[in-house]
Amino acid sequence: MDWKNIDKDLSKKIKAVCHEIYNQKKFPVRVSITEIIRRVGYKKWIDKRENKLPLTDEVLNKNLELLEDYMIRKLRWAKEQYIEEEIIPTLPQLKARAVIRNKTSNESEKVQNAIYSIWEEIRQTIES
Repeated sequence: MDWKNIDKDLSKKIKAVCHEIYNQKKFPVRVSITEIIRRVGYKKWIDKRENKLPLTDEVLNKNLELLEDYMIRKLRWAKEQYIEEEIIPTLPQLKARAVIRNKTSNESEKVQNAIYSIWEEIRQTIES
């Protein structure tokens, strides 16, 4: 097996898929190993990438999305939806549309701050 060329090709495919996942217009999907494997395939290679696929490993490490960051991206998506509809939601409505309802979101100061600041951005944009 020519691991150097496999690594080069696979890392390019993964980078493109990560970009595609991150930039889709419909409800956000988390940039995760599971989603990348679902779209690209090569599960065995990706799972054992550290030794033979350093470029692939690097691309994955740069692009995988932390749960908190994914929640904030979903909140931003919901913000755009509300602004387009010209609706000022309640905080529970914002969280429901963004599907933010788990222990991590409740305990994360970063997510809680994002909820309030994004809600405020919606309110200010629609009221002005």
